[in-house]
Amino acid sequence: MFSIENSSNKRRGLLLLSVTLALVSMSTPAGAEGNAGSQPPVPAGAGVVQTNPTTTTAAATTTPSPGTSTTTPPEATDKSAEHAQLQSAPQPAAQEVKLGSPAERPADKQNSATEPGKNAPEGTAPETAGSAEEVKPKKKGKKDDGYYSTIGPSEKSAAEEEAGKPDRWKKKKKEDDGYYGTIKYAPVPKELLEQAKNPPPPPVAPPAPVVVPPPVQPASSTGPARKFDDDTGNTGSITVTRHINKAREFLSSGHPDFAKKHFKEALRIAPEKAEFYEGYYESCVKTNDWSEAINALDRWFKLDPDKEKDYGADYGEALFQLQRYDKATAALKRALTFGKKQEQIHRTLLKIAQVQQNTPAIIAEYNAVLAVKNDGDLQAEFGGFLERLDRAPEAIPHYKAAVKLKPLDAQLQGRLAYMLLYYNKDYAGAIAAYNKAIAADPSSQALRDGLRYAEQQQELAAKGCKKKK
Repeated sequence: MFSIENSSNKRRGLLLLSVTLALVSMSTPAGAEGNAGSQPPVPAGAGVVQTNPTTTTAAATTTPSPGTSTTTPPEATDKSAEHAQLQSAPQPAAQEVKLGSPAERPADKQNSATEPGKNAPEGTAPETAGSAEEVKPKKKGKKDDGYYSTIGPSEKSAAEEEAGKPDRWKKKKKEDDGYYGTIKYAPVPKELLEQAKNPPPPPVAPPAPVVVPPPVQPASSTGPARKFDDDTGNTGSITVTRHINKAREFLSSGHPDFAKKHFKEALRIAPEKAEFYEGYYESCVKTNDWSEAINALDRWFKLDPDKEKDYGADYGEALFQLQRYDKATAALKRALTFGKKQEQIHRTLLKIAQVQQNTPAIIAEYNAVLAVKNDGDLQAEFGGFLERLDRAPEAIPHYKAAVKLKPLDAQLQGRLAYMLLYYNKDYAGAIAAYNKAIAADPSSQALRDGLRYAEQQQELAAKGCKKKK
């Protein structure tokens, strides 16, 4: 018999058997064809040894003598017919034939344990052919690492089989983090089941409110009705009104640069509207656009000459900012005749005189401003100017006037004390001024030193007077 090792296909075994018989018949001599019927069968194990599950090789066979007669069994006739059919099919490549006894072939020893009647211990019945067929070949499975390998038929433990757990070769379930875990469904309450069987009717939506459209205004007789709710205002133009409203909004919110653009656009469309120039001039001043401010005032004065009385001082200020001092002086002196904004006009004339270093004009404008408004800072400023001109006797009255207006100014009090001490030799007045200055600023060491010096000079002066007497 031919043993087939590790093969799960019976059909492949029959095919290999047919090929083997065909090879044996082809190796028989031509003279022995007549005695084929009396040829004895080939003994088992003497002709073919299979060393590979998928390959069968032919071995040397013993040829009977020409005188012996052989009878062809019916099985051989059937095999010959099958051989004729298989010749047309592609034949597998024959491998090397290995001859030898069963002792030299380890594969036969291994297969003999599965063949019926071989190597059976005494006293035991040989296995039948059916029992040999019941031994199933090993199957290919998939282990945990995902690679195919040959494993046993079943290696599950009895506890796993009883519990119905999956094989340990299958993919493990990650039950801890919730992936591939067994889902346990909670029982559905009876109330929900009844509610599902008898669902409540859907809620009835309230009726939509009826929106009454606004009444349509009839078209005017003078022209078609406006499509948008825009107001032309007193300009008669929707665009101009829009620009003016935007400009005033930006100007009041602290954005004069945007306001100036809208004022300029509105005046481009309606240059005859004199009331727009005031806002335009203000936006130009806040953006330091003095050239455009002068243009705005010029056009405004042409449309409304009375506005020159109110804005003549501003016109001179704009010329001063453009360093047009001669024109600014003339415009400011003209504005003085209107009797408005006198302080502003004289202050601007004072700045022009200081730039031109005109001392008589400076002194005149200081006196003119102080005549309009007695200001402490301006008195101290005027006193300092006269002190720098070495006109201390004229400066001291202005310092005294400034101290009266600003009694808590320690620096101003100290300056007056110094002037009284060094120029007027008024030691008592200097000591009084130093005391007021120290009261306003107790941490000043310079004021304390000045007070000590004034007291020493007063004592020396008193001693000198006694010596003269």
